[in-house]
Amino acid sequence: MKILIYTPSFYPRVGGLETINYLIAQGLSKYFNITVITPVLDEDNEHEYSFKIIRTTKTSSLIKEYIKCDLFVHSVLSLKGVLPALLFLKKWIVIHHTCYFRVWDQNETKVSRLKKFFSHFAHNICVSDAVGKSMGLKRYSVIHNSYDNSLFKNYGSENRKDFVFVGRLVTEKGVDFLINAYLKYLSLSDIKQNLFIIGDGPMKKDCQKIVSNKKLENQVIFKGQLKGRALVDELNKHKCLVVPSVYKEAFGIVALEGLATGCQVIGSDGDGISEAIGTCGLLFKKEDIDSLTKRMLEMDNTSSLNQERVNEHLKMFTPDFMVQKYVDYFKSWERK
Repeated sequence: MKILIYTPSFYPRVGGLETINYLIAQGLSKYFNITVITPVLDEDNEHEYSFKIIRTTKTSSLIKEYIKCDLFVHSVLSLKGVLPALLFLKKWIVIHHTCYFRVWDQNETKVSRLKKFFSHFAHNICVSDAVGKSMGLKRYSVIHNSYDNSLFKNYGSENRKDFVFVGRLVTEKGVDFLINAYLKYLSLSDIKQNLFIIGDGPMKKDCQKIVSNKKLENQVIFKGQLKGRALVDELNKHKCLVVPSVYKEAFGIVALEGLATGCQVIGSDGDGISEAIGTCGLLFKKEDIDSLTKRMLEMDNTSSLNQERVNEHLKMFTPDFMVQKYVDYFKSWERK
């Protein structure tokens, strides 16, 4: 079966979505004839792929590949990618990686309404049940995202302490909200664990200003952006990873990475983060400082992870497990 995957996000861009798109295409290429078409260019062209990849912004190229495919897959619904399906209908699947058709903190637009309309004609896969419910989809299947289990490991570090945040320093990720909750935690805690912030973004200066004004530079430490083994080594030092997102997260790969590296995890409720954490962490009420502060105080007296439970939980979120779910899903289409 020939599968055409259209995605507006792919390597060499770096991010969770780009990584998931690659893992899906790479895994499916062992079972199907896969072509990926994306507007993301790669001038260096250093990476080798086990599937055909076409980097173009030309609609004519997309239509040409669409005509040849048996199954058309959107990884993130794009109106430009919808055009071929309007010409003549084929088996069409959309993978939804967000909880919104619109920008999360803005109102509905013509574009978001059109995306929602077209989703009714597609077979939808959501990366969490929270995505399907948030987008109001009437029919969808859930295939959770995976984390990189070859990289994120628990080295059995002893004497873990302190809180850690990992992510972009932007409003929706709630880093300023976390700092304010941490200030309240400090006023109530006898232990007073430190807070480490890993990442970069437009809110970094504002966050540093809050810390500076409170003279807490020794308690709130900005580590900058860390990747790969450096990130894993840093996470292995800490006791608790906090995921304080103030918007609806589609899933919570960072929560899985925290669990995999031996961190306790605290996450905001009401979205895909809770599906990633399962019974292996604590949830707080989204955007409720008192609720988060309470959870942080609980960490002062919480022992180490139930490693057996965590290991069992993480088995469901490996790349192999995720790819097999996609393979089974697409093979079911061969029989239709």
